[in-house]
Amino acid sequence: TLLEALASTGEIERDARAALFRSIKEAMQRFDWPCRFELYRDIVKKCKVDSIIGAVVTLFKDDWWRSVQALGMDDRKALAEERTRLIDILKATLSGDVQVVDGMDTLTAALNIAR
Repeated sequence: TLLEALASTGEIERDARAALFRSIKEAMQRFDWPCRFELYRDIVKKCKVDSIIGAVVTLFKDDWWRSVQALGMDDRKALAEERTRLIDILKATLSGDVQVVDGMDTLTAALNIAR
């Protein structure tokens, strides 16, 4: 994927990679939350690079938390849907093969959601 190529190429300087990732993040955040969640989940399921999965899970956590906070506590259906999204992303994060390049970004991101 584009994100995996971005993370693994040595030909692009670190600052340039970070700027490209921010641009990709901004593009993804243009989508409505349900669609954005599917993008995040699909990336996590298909990606094999720890640093990318960790970054995408962190994006999910921030967006998910904003979504949950915007809901009323009486909207049980919407809260149940958000709980399902959380479980789905955790399952996707903690299953599959991951190539650890420079740390445990995936595990750290998953633990940050859980706490």
